[in-house]
Amino acid sequence: MEYHSLWSTVKIAFAVFLFVQSSLVSADANGGASCATCTVIVALAEQTSVIHNESIVHALDRICGYLPGTYQKACKEFVDFFGPILIDILMEDDTPDSVCHKLSFCFTQSGKQECSLFPKKAYGFKSRKIRFTRDLVVNMEKDKAYFKNPMRIGIKICDLPGIKEICDWIKVVFDNHDPGVDLDSDRFSPYETLRGYSWRGKDCDDANGEVHPGAKPIDSDMVVDSNCNGIKGKDPITGNTYEDLLCSNTEPRGIALLGDSIGAHFHLPREWFNSTELSVEAFELLPFILENEFDWPELSSTTGFMNATDSMQRVIHGPTDSLYYRLWQRNHCNFRDFQNIGVNGARSGSMAETIENRSDNS
Repeated sequence: MEYHSLWSTVKIAFAVFLFVQSSLVSADANGGASCATCTVIVALAEQTSVIHNESIVHALDRICGYLPGTYQKACKEFVDFFGPILIDILMEDDTPDSVCHKLSFCFTQSGKQECSLFPKKAYGFKSRKIRFTRDLVVNMEKDKAYFKNPMRIGIKICDLPGIKEICDWIKVVFDNHDPGVDLDSDRFSPYETLRGYSWRGKDCDDANGEVHPGAKPIDSDMVVDSNCNGIKGKDPITGNTYEDLLCSNTEPRGIALLGDSIGAHFHLPREWFNSTELSVEAFELLPFILENEFDWPELSSTTGFMNATDSMQRVIHGPTDSLYYRLWQRNHCNFRDFQNIGVNGARSGSMAETIENRSDNS
């Protein structure tokens, strides 16, 4: 299969709405990412409906319309299912926090402090929660019978119709933390996203597993640039290879990062959380952002290698200075020899599994 057709297949499979990503974040107290995502979506829908003087369903449709075309179908399917339930609850003048508690995306675990982003109403979160939870479950059972227990606590965004199958597929890809497109299985990719060269040096030959950033030079790279540092061939006068002449005594060293969202450089656009700033332009980079798991490793302090381009300026700002960049400045033989295996929500106890995704260049 040619690269472009394979990449098109992967891109289409990633047609998923913003909130799907919440399922990939490690579960946390009181509903964790599903709770936070529900609260943000409900708050945006409520704000948008007020600004444009329209119903909640129309506001959600408007938000769907801001998304790139391939994402709109999943979004609208979610609205068709979720909208009527949301209208019923919001008619009672609930806050986004209480709405998501009633829908069981949020809950308060024993021994945990109750969390809220908005001022609570006098009746609190528990009022009428059972009825709304049952309404949600009944609606889901009519669709695909996802739930058998009407008192289930902690419903996840990815349990909703139209979303679950996509979430399951994405979870398999992201849980591996390996490049989504890697034909020679050397854990380096010629593509930018899906754990590609945003995260690790760009593979200069994805059909040869012995050729990748940081690889040991083959025949001193006389014919092939096996370590992808841009150096190959030989000096016609001395007969020595350029790799030996330029790099043999420089002790080139790459860099690999294991870490959490800080190392991966997690960042969400401010505009996504303010209904007055929502627009088609605000979501223009949504496919890129989703496919990079809301992270910007190419701008991180460890493996960053580029400054924010004009297209990124709406999302993230500033020049890049990183450990990799400084290594490269001191020794250009280090070109592309970096690996960022940062994982959002990672904990020290999970590093043993994560380190297995590192390519061994020794």
